[in-house]
Amino acid sequence: MKIADFGESKHVNKNLTTYCGTPDYMAPEIIRGTQYGLEVDMWAIGVIAFVMMGGYAPFEGENDTEVCAAILSLRYTFQSPEWDHVGTDGREFVRDLLKPKASERMTARQAIEHPLIVNNVSEEERSLPPSLPSPPLSPAGSTTTMTATSHSGADEKTRRSPTHVEKQPLDLSKNPRQAVLDRITVLMKMGKDETKMGELKYMRAVVSAVSSSTVCTVPLEIVILEETWDRLYVLQGKKRKSRPPNPNQGV
Repeated sequence: MKIADFGESKHVNKNLTTYCGTPDYMAPEIIRGTQYGLEVDMWAIGVIAFVMMGGYAPFEGENDTEVCAAILSLRYTFQSPEWDHVGTDGREFVRDLLKPKASERMTARQAIEHPLIVNNVSEEERSLPPSLPSPPLSPAGSTTTMTATSHSGADEKTRRSPTHVEKQPLDLSKNPRQAVLDRITVLMKMGKDETKMGELKYMRAVVSAVSSSTVCTVPLEIVILEETWDRLYVLQGKKRKSRPPNPNQGV
């Protein structure tokens, strides 16, 4: 495993807040819009390790919103037969990196000392390199404020980094998370269709993972709540007017 593409990287800083990156590799704290540090890189390594061992991405969806929702709800499985050949060490390595709380994830040192690495990589290859000097600042005295992410680029960042969400009928100032959960509960009580019930249970798990604050301000969480709100109208048999596409919304 090698880490590349440092165009969006930043030297050690535990108070980053920039919302950026390819959703498949983004840690929950980036999606939530809270401060983050080096732990997000360990999360990304966990995702890469999962793909290397299992052959598919741990967090999947039809679009970026669904991928981020899967990350927030920590929804991934070690499917068979893809993971049948992977032992306990491999699965524990992934679990110890894909922790929702940053403080509970393995550090780089702990990862290198994990049995999966110790038993499969030589001691020489496991040695950490000495600290590297910081690069000079740009003429303006600034550096980029993004962490290293996978296969990003100008077009990719524009497409996958939503920064604005149009105002929707869902009232974002009056505990929108609870409003969506209440509507889900109502439909679950009314519904008898097993397919719909399965989708509603999934929606409830995803929405429950959204921040529980009364007023929602995190862009990605707003998208999740509004998309779920719209989908509930469809399941209830009500048709909403189509909204014109928003060129500033990348999901």
